[in-house]
Amino acid sequence: MSAAPASSNIHDSPKDALVAYIDELEKSYYQWYKRKQSNYSTVWMSLQALAVVAGLATSVLAAVIHDEYFMGIGWGRIILVILPIVGSFASTLVGQTRAFELASLREQGRETVQYLVSLAKADFAAISDPKDYSQLHRWLVQQIHQLEQEQAVGFLTVASSRQDARPASPGQVRQQEEDDNQNKE
Repeated sequence: MSAAPASSNIHDSPKDALVAYIDELEKSYYQWYKRKQSNYSTVWMSLQALAVVAGLATSVLAAVIHDEYFMGIGWGRIILVILPIVGSFASTLVGQTRAFELASLREQGRETVQYLVSLAKADFAAISDPKDYSQLHRWLVQQIHQLEQEQAVGFLTVASSRQDARPASPGQVRQQEEDDNQNKE
């Protein structure tokens, strides 16, 4: 994850390094996850709302528009053709962008960073041996690394499921059949 660049300051005490890292997690990583989750949620809600409004507007307009607006290429006919297209397009984008899944993934990341920062602050306050600052710092770095790896796998899983949702081309089908035949031999 490229949520934030690594801190360019090198600290000469483990305590200062840990404080700086916790601060970086809180101000950079946490904010990145929060922003991404919010962006994906906004996209998802906007597309969902657009699809619903387009469908409702089509129904209402079809019920209230007078017959004269359907004569020739009147505005009533044009609107009743365009609105369902807009709704269908929005519905398709909801499925294709996987915005809901990505928002959920980033929300998990945000919650994990928040949890780790809270734990680190509590552990920091309880430290009595200066060596424990380095130990806590290393543990926190490992936890963030694990989170980043999980987020990368999650993102690639969502992205690849978008790929799998597309119909295979004839060339892809032939290649898959050839691969299957070779594996049987």
